[in-house]
Amino acid sequence: MKKYLSPILAAAACLLVVICMVQISRLNQRISTLESNVINQISYVRNEVNAISSNISDSLEEQASLLADSSWEYGEADYDARTVELICSVSPKEYVSGTEAAIVVDDAEHPMTLSGGTFTVHVDVPLFGEVHAAKVMLREGEGVRTELLDWYLSPRYDYLLNVYADLSGSATGSPRDGIYTYHRNGVVNINADCKQPYEVKAVTLVEVMNGKELGRTSIPLDSTEFFENYQSGNGAMPEPAANVAQPVGVDPVGPFYYELEKDYEIPYGSTWTLYVEIEDGNSLVYRCVIDRQNISDSGEPIDEYHWWQGSEASIYDSDGNVLYAHNPELYQ
Repeated sequence: MKKYLSPILAAAACLLVVICMVQISRLNQRISTLESNVINQISYVRNEVNAISSNISDSLEEQASLLADSSWEYGEADYDARTVELICSVSPKEYVSGTEAAIVVDDAEHPMTLSGGTFTVHVDVPLFGEVHAAKVMLREGEGVRTELLDWYLSPRYDYLLNVYADLSGSATGSPRDGIYTYHRNGVVNINADCKQPYEVKAVTLVEVMNGKELGRTSIPLDSTEFFENYQSGNGAMPEPAANVAQPVGVDPVGPFYYELEKDYEIPYGSTWTLYVEIEDGNSLVYRCVIDRQNISDSGEPIDEYHWWQGSEASIYDSDGNVLYAHNPELYQ
């Protein structure tokens, strides 16, 4: 019997160790769960405290405000004058007979008219610029009370086309005898939308060398032929994108596509640019860069990290005058 005692004790000890390890594992799991619950509770309490603090701050600001309500909206746009009507309204919590109000927009003071407890003014602001409605002033006799508004507005995003274009596919290049031959193969994809009804009159692919235009290629407004003829290496087709507003004047309307395969000859020390140009129904022209090569004096492409890719379109009038330029150097 004694000779079996040691193995029995050893087996019992191993079993006890296993049981202890299982219990320790369960205990660790419970501790982890408890820690997670505590962390979640702390996060919840912190969020509640922050919310209370934010609500108190908002409440104090509301109590300290001179205004019960304030708002702005756009009116009619005048594309010939390059302006849009900005309608501003403020309703003071308290005012007396004879109280006058004025709003400061782009550093200019505009008197407001009182009707039904609300002061209102219509201001013509630049369609292509950034607009800042800074504050409203309430004058009562010799005293002036001021309420900051800090409304920063960009009317062009509500009234003008939002144009995006890119060039998918592949590119190769080789230098020889002072010329860098750049082969481009792919599809030009163009999307244009607007919050207002709009018209696209023409879409053009423009090639520029050192600021001088070299050539123009008209892109069809009807993509039917493109879809009938296009064949990609993997059989994939571009995905049409939906327009935000119902277009007018063009049937059908974008997105627009153009299959490109061409060799471009770029002299050493030159900058070559390829951009898409869209003309809308108001004779405004939108330019969006889709490719650009800056070749050094030794015939090597200068790495620009494609900083221009996805840039906001620049806008011109029908005579080529700049109305809004996000990156004017792109078209030089």
